[in-house]
Amino acid sequence: MKVNSLRFLRLLPVLALLLISGTSLFAQTNQLTGKFADVNNGVLIGVPVILTSQQDTTQKQYTVTDTSGVFTFMNLNPAAYRLKATYLGFTDYDKVITITESIQNLGIITLTEDAKTLKEVVIKGQIPPAQQKGDTLQLNAEAFKVTRDATTEDLIKKMPGITVENGTVKAQGEDVQQVLVDGKIFFGDDPSIALRNLPAEVVDKIEIFDRMSDQSQFTGFNDGQTSKTINIVTRGDRQNGVFGRVYAGYGTDDTYSAGGNVNFFNGARRFSIVGLSNNINQQNFSSQDLTGVASSNSGGGGGGGGRGGNRGGGGNRGGGGGGGGNDSFLVGQQSGINKTNSIGLNFSDDWGKHVTIRGSYFFNNSNNANSQTVFRRYTLSENASQNYLENSNTRSENYNHRLDFRLEYTINSNNSLLITPRLRWQNNSSSSSTQGITYLAGDSTSQNQTLGNNFNPVLPPDSLLLNRSNTDNISRTRAFNFSNNILFRHRFAKRGRSLSLNFGTQISTQDRDNSQLSLNEYFTGRTPDQRIDQLTTNHTPSYQYSLNAAFTEPLSKLSQLQINYTTTYRYSDATRRTNRYNPATQRYDQLDSLLSNTFQNDYFTNQAGVGYNYRSPKMGLNVNLNYQRADLLSDQTFPINNDVRAHFNNLLPSAMLDLKLSTDSRVRLFYRTNTQAPGVTQLQNVLDNSNPLFLTTGNPDLKQSYSHNVSVRYQLTKPVKGRSLFVFINMGSTNDYIGTSTLISNGTATLPDGTTLGQGVQLTRPVNLSGLWNLRTFVTYSTPLKFIKSNISINAGNSYGTSPSLINNQINNASTTTWSQGVNLSSNISQKLDFSFSYSGNFNDVKYSLQEQNNNQYYFQVLSGRINWIFGPGLVLQSDISNQKYTGFNGSVNQQYTLWNAAVGKKFLKDQRGELRLSVFDLLKQNNSLNVTQTDTYVENSRAQVLQRYFMLTFTYNLRQFKASASPARGTDRPDGQNWRNGGGGGGRFPGGGRPGGPGNN
Repeated sequence: MKVNSLRFLRLLPVLALLLISGTSLFAQTNQLTGKFADVNNGVLIGVPVILTSQQDTTQKQYTVTDTSGVFTFMNLNPAAYRLKATYLGFTDYDKVITITESIQNLGIITLTEDAKTLKEVVIKGQIPPAQQKGDTLQLNAEAFKVTRDATTEDLIKKMPGITVENGTVKAQGEDVQQVLVDGKIFFGDDPSIALRNLPAEVVDKIEIFDRMSDQSQFTGFNDGQTSKTINIVTRGDRQNGVFGRVYAGYGTDDTYSAGGNVNFFNGARRFSIVGLSNNINQQNFSSQDLTGVASSNSGGGGGGGGRGGNRGGGGNRGGGGGGGGNDSFLVGQQSGINKTNSIGLNFSDDWGKHVTIRGSYFFNNSNNANSQTVFRRYTLSENASQNYLENSNTRSENYNHRLDFRLEYTINSNNSLLITPRLRWQNNSSSSSTQGITYLAGDSTSQNQTLGNNFNPVLPPDSLLLNRSNTDNISRTRAFNFSNNILFRHRFAKRGRSLSLNFGTQISTQDRDNSQLSLNEYFTGRTPDQRIDQLTTNHTPSYQYSLNAAFTEPLSKLSQLQINYTTTYRYSDATRRTNRYNPATQRYDQLDSLLSNTFQNDYFTNQAGVGYNYRSPKMGLNVNLNYQRADLLSDQTFPINNDVRAHFNNLLPSAMLDLKLSTDSRVRLFYRTNTQAPGVTQLQNVLDNSNPLFLTTGNPDLKQSYSHNVSVRYQLTKPVKGRSLFVFINMGSTNDYIGTSTLISNGTATLPDGTTLGQGVQLTRPVNLSGLWNLRTFVTYSTPLKFIKSNISINAGNSYGTSPSLINNQINNASTTTWSQGVNLSSNISQKLDFSFSYSGNFNDVKYSLQEQNNNQYYFQVLSGRINWIFGPGLVLQSDISNQKYTGFNGSVNQQYTLWNAAVGKKFLKDQRGELRLSVFDLLKQNNSLNVTQTDTYVENSRAQVLQRYFMLTFTYNLRQFKASASPARGTDRPDGQNWRNGGGGGGRFPGGGRPGGPGNN
C-alpha cells in the first residue's frame, strides 16, 4: 500500500501539467506540403526549400525534402508566400503560393534538368563518394562499384568508416544499433536483416547519423538517448516493383542451406519476407537472447557486476558457400555447430493522409551443439598462480518470436499520436556436461599443454591439484517481454511552442527450471567430497511505468527553452526455490534454504529539468540540467525478513556543441551524465551453485552508479576529391561502478550455514567500486586511388582504461591499453570485377596491480583478400581467403592458420537471373577457433567446435521486376509530415526543423 501511495504522489505533477495544457491542445494553424520529382517522376532527395512571407520578407522558413522527396512547412497563417527551391543539375523553382486551406498540398512539382549545369557536372566527371549534410554523413552508392548480385552489406564494407566484424556493424568507430530503409523501420531494431537481404542495386545513398528519440526529434532537444543509425535510401526507379532472391543448396556431410528474400515495393506500401534454413552456421539476422541462456554454463559466470572484458582472437565457427550468390560468406555468431530455421515479415504503408503503420514479425529456431575447452589464469592476492581447466559439451534448442509495430496518427496539423508496441517471447531448453579442475601452478607450468582437444590434462610435477568437478545440468527457460510507448505531440499557435507527453510501459517475466547433478572432489584441507542432486526453479516477473512531459518555449528566432519532467516506477520480483533429492520419497522435496530466496525490489525516480537550445547556420548549442531523486526499496521475505532503503539525489547535466567550421567540415562535442540502478538478480541475496567451483550471490546493499561521458567528433569531407576524414575521441568514468568481489577460498572460508569452501572454490558477488574510467580514440581516412580505380581506407585507434575489482578483499586494478590499425583497399572498376584486400591488427597490453607477473601482452591480426569476377558467358569465379595470426601470453600461446573459401558458377536463364554454383568452405581444412578474454580477475583463452571443409552445390534465382517509375509516396517517418531526421524544433522556426546540425544548416 505504501508503494502504491508513493507511486501516485509521484504522478501528481504530471497530471497537473496535463490538466493545465489540455485547454489549448487542439488549436490549429495551416500547413503547406508538396513533393519534388524529376521528369521521370523519380524522387529528388535533399532539395533545399525556402518559404518567405510576402508581407514580411524577414520571416523565412527552411527545410529540405525527405527520402520520398516530400517537404512540409508548419504553422502558417493564411497569406501569400514565395516558395523557392534550388537543386544541382536542375532549373530553379520560384513561385508565389497563397495559403487558403488548413492542409494545402501542392502535389508533385517537377524540376527540369539544366543542360548547362549537367554539362559542367559531366566534365568534372566523378560522383562524390561522401558528402556532409548537416549532422549526417551521406555516402553515394554509385561511387562504390560492386557486382550486380551483391548485398547492401557487401556495399557498405567498401565505404569509409564502416566495418563489419563478426556480424557487428560499426560506423565511425561505434556499433550501429538500427538500420532504416528510406527512413522507415525495417524488421524492428535488427541492423543485420536489411543489410543482408536488400540487394545493393536498389541503394542510392547510405546515410550515417545519431538518431535521437522520437520525443527529442519533435522538441529539438537532445536528451542523450541517441543511437548510431544507418539509413538506406533506395533509388527512385527501384521503389516500385518486386525484387529479391531464393536459393537452395546441398553439400557433403549432409550439409544444406536454403532461403531467400522477396520484397514488394509500391511507393509507400512495402512488404518483405525473408527466410532461412541451414546447418552451416549461417544467419541473416542478429542474435537476441532474451533470457541470457544462450551462453555456456562454464565456470565463473554470474556475479552480476563484472565487465565483459577485452576479447581477441579469431576463427570462423560457421560456414558459407550456400549463401545464394552472396559476395561474402555469412558467419554465425554463436559457438559450435548450429542448425537454424527462421522466417520474417515486414510491412509498411500510409493509410490516407493521417495514418502510417510499420510492422514486423520474426521467428527463429536454432539448435546448437558445442564442445569447448577453457583455460583461465586467475590473479590472486598471494604470490601464487591459480589456474582453471574446463571441458564442456552443451546442446540447446531455442525458439524466439519478435513482434514490432508502429502506428503514427496525424490528428491535424498541430497534433499527432505515435504508438510503438513491442512483444518478445522465447522458449529455451539446454543440457550441458562440464568437467573442471583447479590447481596451483609451479614454475614449469606451460599453457600450451592445457588446450588439447581431449580433457585429460597431465599437470607438471610441481603443480598442486586443488579440486575437481563433474556437473550435468538440464534446464528449461520461458521468457516473455512486452513494452509500449504512447507519444502525444502538440504544437501551439505560437511558433516554437510545443508540448509532448510520453507514457511507457514494460511487462516481463522469466521462468526457469534447472536440474543439476554434481560430483565434487577436494584434495587439500579437510573439506569433504560433495554430491549435489537438486532441482531449482526461478520465477522473475517485473513491470515498469514511466511518464514524461516536455514543454518548449521560443526565446528568440534562434533559441528555445525546454522544461521537462519524468517519473518512473519499476517493480521486480525474484523467487528462487532449490529442493534436494530425497531418496526416501524419490522426489525433490527437501528445501535448501541457503539456495532459496524471495526478494522484491521497487525503484522510483523523479526527474525535472530545464534546457536551452540555440541554433544558427554556423553553430548549434544545447545545454540541459536535470535534478533526479531516486528511491531504491528492497524487501527479502524468505528465508529471513530483511529490508533495505536507499535514497539518491543527483544533478544530471548534459551539453552539446555543434560548430560548422566550413562547408566541408564540422566538429561536435558532447557531455552526458546518467545513473544506472542495480538489477534484481544483482540485489537478490541468494547463493547460486550451478557450477560448484564458481559460486555466485547477490548484494542487497548495492547503490546506483553515476557515469560521466565526454566525446568529440570531427568530420571533414571533400566531395570533389572524394576524400574524407573522421576523428572520434571518447572518455568516460563511473562512480559506484557495480563491479565484482571474488573470494578465492584457501580451504578455511565458510558459507552462512557453516559449510566450508574447498580450496580454490570461488565466491563472487557484485559490489560498488570507484576508479572505472576509459579513454578511446579512432581515426579513419579515405581517398580514391584513380590510377588503379580503387578506394583506400586507413584507420587507427587507441584505448586505455582501468577497471577495479576486489580479490580476497584487496583492490585489483586491471589497466588495459589497446592499439588498433587497419587498411582496406577495394576496387571501383566495374560491376563485373570486384576485389578487396584488407589488414587489421590489435595489440593489447594488460597490467594488474596485484601479481604483476600475470601481466599480459597479446596481438591479433587478420590479412584477407576477396575477389568476385563475372566474365565470359556468365561465368563466375569467387575466392575469399584470410590469414589469422594470434600471439599471446608473452609468446607462450601462438596460432596461425589460413581460411580459404572458393566458388565457381554459371549464370543462365533470362537476364542471367539463374545461377548454379559449386562452392567449398575451408578448402585447406585449417579452420579453428581461439578466443581470449581479459577481465578484472582472470585471463582466459578458449577453443570451441567449428565447421571444417565441405563442398556445396547451390542454385540461386534472382527476382528483378521494376516498373519505370515509383508511385507518389508520403513515406515520412514523422506523423507531422516533416523530415524524419530533422526534428520538429517545436514549430519549424529553425533551419533544418529545429535540431542542431540538421540538414537545414548547410
